[in-house]
Amino acid sequence: MNNSLITLAIDLEIDEKSFSDLIGILNNMCRKIYSYEDSSMNFKMYLCQNEFLELYYNDKNYLVNIMCRSEDACVRVLNEYLFKVVSKNKVLIHMIPRGIPR
Repeated sequence: MNNSLITLAIDLEIDEKSFSDLIGILNNMCRKIYSYEDSSMNFKMYLCQNEFLELYYNDKNYLVNIMCRSEDACVRVLNEYLFKVVSKNKVLIHMIPRGIPR
């Protein structure tokens, strides 16, 4: 039997100040699990309300992956963190359902 895992791949249209605000919210309200920076791409991974949130970014591109166990959990993470600093019309969301074997 499989549990479903939903991955939201989200392209952000965001300015530097709003992105900095998002990082501040995540640093204060979530647990940072991993962070990596180099000259071409930066990566941060957070655990937020038992859901994973990954940020991939450089000075021009911003991508967020949210891995959640249900659609409700995804919506909660979007509303609690992302939509506090980015308007809903500035994101492009791709939903990727996946199965996880028990």
